[in-house]
Amino acid sequence: MDIKTKTISGLKWSAFSKLLAQLFTWASTLIVIRILTPEEYGLMALATILISFLTLLYEMGLGSAIVQAKKISKDDLKNIFGFVLLINLILCLASIVLAYPIAGFFNEPQLVIFIQVLSVKFILIAFSIIPSSLLLREMNFKSKSLIDLIATISGSIITLTLAIMNFGIWALIAGNIGISIVALCGLFFVKPYFSTPGFSLKRIKRHIYFGGIVTTERILWFLYTQADNIIIGKILGKQTLGLYSVAMDLSSLPMQKLNAIINQVAFSAFAKIQEDKKQLTHAMSNAIRYIGLLSFPIFSGLFITAEEFVPVVLGEKWLEVTLPIMVLSLIMPIRMISNIYPTFLRAIGKPGTSLTNLIISCSIMPISFYLAGINWGLQGVCIAWVSAYPLVFFIETYRTFKASQIPMSLLVRETYKPAFSSTMMVIIVHYEKQFITFPNAILNLSLEIILGATVFIMCLWIINKQLFQDTRQLIKGS
Repeated sequence: MDIKTKTISGLKWSAFSKLLAQLFTWASTLIVIRILTPEEYGLMALATILISFLTLLYEMGLGSAIVQAKKISKDDLKNIFGFVLLINLILCLASIVLAYPIAGFFNEPQLVIFIQVLSVKFILIAFSIIPSSLLLREMNFKSKSLIDLIATISGSIITLTLAIMNFGIWALIAGNIGISIVALCGLFFVKPYFSTPGFSLKRIKRHIYFGGIVTTERILWFLYTQADNIIIGKILGKQTLGLYSVAMDLSSLPMQKLNAIINQVAFSAFAKIQEDKKQLTHAMSNAIRYIGLLSFPIFSGLFITAEEFVPVVLGEKWLEVTLPIMVLSLIMPIRMISNIYPTFLRAIGKPGTSLTNLIISCSIMPISFYLAGINWGLQGVCIAWVSAYPLVFFIETYRTFKASQIPMSLLVRETYKPAFSSTMMVIIVHYEKQFITFPNAILNLSLEIILGATVFIMCLWIINKQLFQDTRQLIKGS
């Protein structure tokens, strides 16, 4: 099976499994949000800040090194396993100890027990790195996707069940850990890896070098993506953080799930063709095309329907998240596109360029969050995304395309049609809302969704029939 066929097959299996998982998890998440309070979501967001940061170090980029390396020996795997096992034991202990100062920093003593319980994830992760990376290296996306599907659904069931039983934040914690447990069991069933750990760093020096750059990049990525949560949690409190966390989660949920599909498949595919510039340009073009096709209508639809979506789906207690959802939705399409840049640059062996991109991002976004948050609170942080991120996106795009010798015009060529169609959708739905109003909020929301989808598809069909044909061929695998 050639690279193209494997990539298409991988996209199919990843998309299919993720779709099934998300149909269930989105529904369960919305139910859980209705049950839990902003304070509980705020506490969970605070508890995961430290865990998320330490998770960046859990394999020191060696999982990516396994996938990217042209050759990998059994001895290499043995020593990588030993290195990863040692790191995760250290991280587990570190999270237990650091829970106390973190709780003190946010003035939330109950965070200690939450963080310490979540630290068990590091032990589970240590044993999953090798089998997971080997599946991706072999481009065995079918097995990986099925494992992720079962793990995600299992975690959602745990969270939903415990939330209904009034376990509060513990429902979120148990679901989070449950995903890791089920995923580990699935990986060892499909791709078992048993070996005594080795500790010869000399033998895996080249992998550590690559992984070190990737890890540094991940740390900067954390600072860049978590700066808003840290600032809000410290300055504005857990309730405001809970509101922001839900707004960000809902407005970025499609981005998180779709990018998980695309990045998982794209990294392996880019790595296989990293020396063929023509194929590389074509692959990048396709990635941006289909990200744009999915992201622009989804986020534009969320923007124009947010006023009806929030009270109908989340309930009256979450009305304060309406404006943040609308504002954050505006920048999600370009965030989705930029999220593939690090994957692309690592796959072609240029993680240094991605690292510099993140340094630039970390120099702009956190300062914007802080200044806007101090002066205008929650709305200010959201506005900072819209006002500062386009500059960051332009810089990242320019540097990424320059490093791979891909023309910048490719981005405009692949996104302007879905962007135009989405704009027309927003305009028409906006005017429909002015003239047609039902007494029932569910009917209003349903009409807006149906009308918006119809307008988008019709506009795209008129200006880009070829895209429909290409998509049909992609689905068929021809």
